[in-house]
Amino acid sequence: MSLRITKTLLGIITFFALTSSAYAQPLSHYGQRIFFGVKGGVNLAKFSGEYNIPEYVSSEFSYKNRISGNFGVLLNYYIGNGIAFQGEVNYSMMGSKVENNRQRVTMQALNFIELPAIIRYHVGQPKKPQLYIEAGPVAQIAFIAKDHTEYGPDIDTKENYRGASYGVTGGLGMQFYAKKYRVLVGGRYTMGFTDMHEFEKVVNKARTFTFGVTIMKDIFYFY
Repeated sequence: MSLRITKTLLGIITFFALTSSAYAQPLSHYGQRIFFGVKGGVNLAKFSGEYNIPEYVSSEFSYKNRISGNFGVLLNYYIGNGIAFQGEVNYSMMGSKVENNRQRVTMQALNFIELPAIIRYHVGQPKKPQLYIEAGPVAQIAFIAKDHTEYGPDIDTKENYRGASYGVTGGLGMQFYAKKYRVLVGGRYTMGFTDMHEFEKVVNKARTFTFGVTIMKDIFYFY
């Protein structure tokens, strides 16, 4: 399943690259630029997996979306012709809302430091609003793991989870120009391939829809 998704994302990027001459104006005359940016947004996060411990959960146990947030910084290397490479360091609040848990756990919070490596392709004319599509691998380092309970204090559960995950991310959106800045508004889906839970009877793979805003400014360029 993960291999098919990876091939699909790479295929989309390749398709846009091969057909760019028919739909986009070359942007190379703006030179090669390095941008610094900040980003933030809203997460709809949910575990994908199973919880096969009957004494802890009912037969109607389910994972629901946890509404949370993310923020980070980035460096974007724009090489022209609509193509940019972007590295990010993000703090992303993931996990799941929990229903029908006999331990009265209402939320499983698993917060990550995320390290995506993105290839982005823009379609459109220079200095005009542009559609973009992006994809790339992502590494995730578990930072905080807690169970929020209906009654009583939160429970630190970090020892129940593996320390790192890897996966793939992809999305699309629009880029706008605002004087010296570039503003990107879009959505991204991140799929973790790693089973984060240490127990064999529990499978927790992180899934997240992210909707956010990025603001970038060039800090260096050359021709």
